[in-house]
Amino acid sequence: METTEAFIVATVDAALAAQNAAVAAESMGLGICYLGGLRNHIEAVSELLGLPSLVYPVFGMTIGRPAEAPAPKPRLPRPVVYHEERYDVSRDAGLRAYDETVRAYYRERTGGRREHGYRELVARTLAEPRRAHMASYLKARGFMHDRGDGCGNG
Repeated sequence: METTEAFIVATVDAALAAQNAAVAAESMGLGICYLGGLRNHIEAVSELLGLPSLVYPVFGMTIGRPAEAPAPKPRLPRPVVYHEERYDVSRDAGLRAYDETVRAYYRERTGGRREHGYRELVARTLAEPRRAHMASYLKARGFMHDRGDGCGNG
């Protein structure tokens, strides 16, 4: 029986497997790139891959020898993302400093064509719905059918 929990577990398992593959590839000197953009054309990707119902691509992943060696993108500082026992809102202050770090990274990486900070990027990304077609796609693949249990899909 399909459940929301099974859907979440399968999606998380796919992400964890990919992360392990990424770590393994990088330990061998290879580069990786996750391809979330394939969900922009999820129907075509599913058809190309010949996916059966109740299967969907979470993301794509490339593995290979990088053509260039750009500086790694800075990540959020640990104190901002790591909390013990309870979420501590006061740690969000570290986002201001991270904004400047990301702004400098994009300025250098793009020759000044991108100069936004992290919070601006997140705000723009969340300002409009993205990939709204995913709900209808998942329903058509056999997921998310309302069975009257209040969970939306069983």
